[in-house]
Amino acid sequence: MTGTSGAGSYRQLLASSTTRRTYVLSSLGRSAYAMLPLLFLFAVRQASGSFAVAATAMSLVALTSLSMPVKSRLIDRHGQRRVLIPLGVGMALALVAATGMAAAEVTSPAAWWTVAVAQGLLAPPLGPAMRAQWRALAPSSTRTAYALDAVTEEVLWLLGPAVAGLLLALGPARHGLLVVPALILIGQCRLRHHLHRCSRGAPDDDHAQRWVPGRADRDGRVLYRDGRTL
Repeated sequence: MTGTSGAGSYRQLLASSTTRRTYVLSSLGRSAYAMLPLLFLFAVRQASGSFAVAATAMSLVALTSLSMPVKSRLIDRHGQRRVLIPLGVGMALALVAATGMAAAEVTSPAAWWTVAVAQGLLAPPLGPAMRAQWRALAPSSTRTAYALDAVTEEVLWLLGPAVAGLLLALGPARHGLLVVPALILIGQCRLRHHLHRCSRGAPDDDHAQRWVPGRADRDGRVLYRDGRTL
């Protein structure tokens, strides 16, 4: 009975076309992170001829992704619109550069490690950004929204490696690697679009904004009754 009730709650949560589009497209963006490890690992391996270089490069991506709290702090201070777009574009460029290096069969470990560090440092925090926006999309159903979000991430991390394996079976890893920046840009552009719509509807008075729960200011920061932002 609980499962049936929860399913109904999810349907109600996604009844709005705006919420549905934002959820689906941001999920596509987050799926890129589940596909990236295998695709990047084999792209480096095929180009450099060394699993050691590839494994080190992939570990550097994981290590530098620990900068996520710093990026989240930047979002707290400057808003999602000002932070997500530069990060998303930067990571997309790093991935395109990695694809070009793979096509050129670059063997230099230093070159691969550099592009790996760039990927990790520039990876936009799409998951936390989406969870912050649930407050604006579903202010009265945040518990259900967070539950749906958690299930979605689990499913994405289960399906991502399978999709990456399929792409690897169809051709060189560098071809599949091009899918990752496209998905990231789709996800972060949809989040920006929703923030833009929220900010256009926000009142002009700054004091009034602080008292509107679940709305976003012009910088894309979600505002609550006590003036805190996300």
